[in-house]
Amino acid sequence: NNAGFSSKDYRIAEPRGEVKEQQEQTQSTDMQRELHFVVDYDETWWNNSDGSVLHEESSPEYVVEIINQMEQQGAQEDERLHEQAQQDDTSAPNIDSGMHMKSEMLPQYREVASGMVIPSFAMKVQPDAFGGLSEVPLTKEALSQGFKLSQCDRHIDFNSQRSAAFKIDLDRIGEDEYRPAQFQLNDQERMMMNEALSAYGKESLVSHLTKVVVNRLDEFNSIGVRELRAYVKGTLEGRDIDELRQLASQDYSTTEAFKTKIRELVLAHRRRQFKEWLITEKTFLSTANGVGYHFPKSIPVIKEAVGVKRSLYLYEQAVNGFEDEVVRKIMDEDNVFFWHRNERDREFCINGFIHHYPDFIIRLRSGKTLLVETKGKQFKDTSEAKDRIELGRSWAEKAGSDFRYFMVFQQQPMEGGISVEQLLGYIRSL
Repeated sequence: NNAGFSSKDYRIAEPRGEVKEQQEQTQSTDMQRELHFVVDYDETWWNNSDGSVLHEESSPEYVVEIINQMEQQGAQEDERLHEQAQQDDTSAPNIDSGMHMKSEMLPQYREVASGMVIPSFAMKVQPDAFGGLSEVPLTKEALSQGFKLSQCDRHIDFNSQRSAAFKIDLDRIGEDEYRPAQFQLNDQERMMMNEALSAYGKESLVSHLTKVVVNRLDEFNSIGVRELRAYVKGTLEGRDIDELRQLASQDYSTTEAFKTKIRELVLAHRRRQFKEWLITEKTFLSTANGVGYHFPKSIPVIKEAVGVKRSLYLYEQAVNGFEDEVVRKIMDEDNVFFWHRNERDREFCINGFIHHYPDFIIRLRSGKTLLVETKGKQFKDTSEAKDRIELGRSWAEKAGSDFRYFMVFQQQPMEGGISVEQLLGYIRSL
């Protein structure tokens, strides 16, 4: 075709009548939002790879079709993989599409492990049919109740998120084959952008940038568009014209700064709510009504750990670096009955103001259960580790004397953490 694409390109069936008109309107909106030339106040511009400028009326609609098709295929693949991970024991084959192996629980641990229920945080809900309150797992959404973005501060550090301005263009990957890609603006493009921005006053910049940012805050749909718009607009109105032009020239970085700030505000609210609910016993640990965690009879494993012993399953998921070092030392301890690598987003979660998946679950011969999180040399996010320690301690205190939580550091432990040697000492003593 004239655009230089081959017959192997993604294509979408041609719609008819009103459906076609509606799709064209949607594509136009998506084009303005996703493939704009950094700023798009009155007109949207794209740059060809040769530097020439392409106006909106001749914009490459086939790029939108490619992106839409890629997103659909990606969503379908994510759903397929999720369904594979959730397969029950009767339907899961030993080899899952050449990717996952079905790993069975070892018979010597089956009786004990099958009888274990690891408690999770729960809350009471409306009366059931018999007039009593039902217990359900505590959710982050429940802890977000009462959050008001309009009552939060607007102090945002945009400097920490700033990066080079960029555009979306077509990258050649073969003869007559292209794909959408991100490119940093060259000097000429930055000059053109700055000239365009200088033509707009503060009110226009605030209005446009508010629209651009809010359109990308879809992860906060529980807050509401009106409240998000008011927060973003109020924050931008407090900035001078020069900073607004800078923020508009790097609107993706600006959006990330807003996302980071709102996440922090929501998390702070959940943390306060969680602490209050613990005190008032609005949330509590439970193993009733399906709230607690049961070990499955089998798990999917992509790559098995080699040379390990005392693992709960025939194969455990392979680990690297510091996690592997911890496993090798744990499995040599005589008081360890079995251990298991707890998989993120699929297995046991401490469901508090954050969702925390400890790296390992260890069952001792004494009957005690340890949850262990590891932090290697590359560990940097101290705020996240602090939250996990706080939540893990709260869980252990409520779980009772048969449960413990530890965060183990490869280097100097932060407050509330321990070393590998300390962990091994506790394993021998408990």
